[in-house]
Amino acid sequence: MQLTCFNKAPLIRFAFEVKVGTTRNAVLGYRFDERPGHEINARFLNDDKVAVIEDGAEVAQFVDELSTAQSLYLRIRSLSFGRATAEFHLDGAPAALAAAFANCPVTAKPKAQ
Repeated sequence: MQLTCFNKAPLIRFAFEVKVGTTRNAVLGYRFDERPGHEINARFLNDDKVAVIEDGAEVAQFVDELSTAQSLYLRIRSLSFGRATAEFHLDGAPAALAAAFANCPVTAKPKAQ
């Protein structure tokens, strides 16, 4: 998982060693700790091994929940490549968020649920 700025906008990037999905037929789902999860339409880059969350509202929602979480469970379901999962244990999220987004603050409001 990488928290970064691209073209002055915040984004979340997940890189895998194998192909995990395509933008046309995959869904990225995630949940922090034991909170309710979210399914979003992430964009998959040309090699199908990298998924990015770049929609401002979705980035804001992800960052808001990440800031206080202890763990992240990620799932990608794809018609082309099946299912991929990853689990992250989170330590130091507030400092990482501040450093990663110092030059492109996350300002979009999360989507209403």
